[in-house]
Amino acid sequence: MVLINIETLTDSELKSIACQEDIEDWESLSREELIEELESIYEDVEDADFSGTLQQKYVSSLAPVNSGFSQLPGVEEIPKHYNKTYIHLTQKDAVWAYVFWNLSENLYKEVEASDSKLVLRIIAVPAGKLPRKSYDVEITIHDKCWTIELPWPGRSYFIKLLLVDNQGNETTLCSSNMVERTRSWLSDHKDAILDPDVYEVLVKPLISKEGAPVNCSEVNSIVYSFEKKENAI
Repeated sequence: MVLINIETLTDSELKSIACQEDIEDWESLSREELIEELESIYEDVEDADFSGTLQQKYVSSLAPVNSGFSQLPGVEEIPKHYNKTYIHLTQKDAVWAYVFWNLSENLYKEVEASDSKLVLRIIAVPAGKLPRKSYDVEITIHDKCWTIELPWPGRSYFIKLLLVDNQGNETTLCSSNMVERTRSWLSDHKDAILDPDVYEVLVKPLISKEGAPVNCSEVNSIVYSFEKKENAI
């Protein structure tokens, strides 16, 4: 049987694993002998104890869930914070975007010790005669990412990460890059979409079995407009 890339492990890694497995005289074994001993151990793991592939079995044996990964040479835990405060915005589709952020370790400690709250401010920049619009999402210090709606079509958006104290004073911690939500056919043809045949094809599939529209402000507006028109007849 071929184990997962065991030949690519360094001598120090092989010896560290051999030590964890209590292989006798592991310090004096050659590289070839270490590989042979480890192959023998992992091949002897009974299939009844693990339903995955041999590759998964080998990886799980090296680093079981309840063990410390840092025992393996060169392996370190991912830090909880990086020494930089930033926020990044990326578009998921025409309506939704994904935002993730990080507070530097010092800033994290300051915020954690204060009574202030963290807020994401989603901002649609002015465009022509269209004014600046925004809405806020309050987050906790333990949050790292969020999925947010871009509710106004044809606008460019960015996000500010704000610290707001209990007097309402705001401090901008960082600002994201900008993304653009293009105008959709639905935005420019709301009257046409109210036609029953068009509604059946384009809007009805976006309604749940319970009769509620998907969580999209644009679709919601169209559905409610259609229902209002039907009720008026």
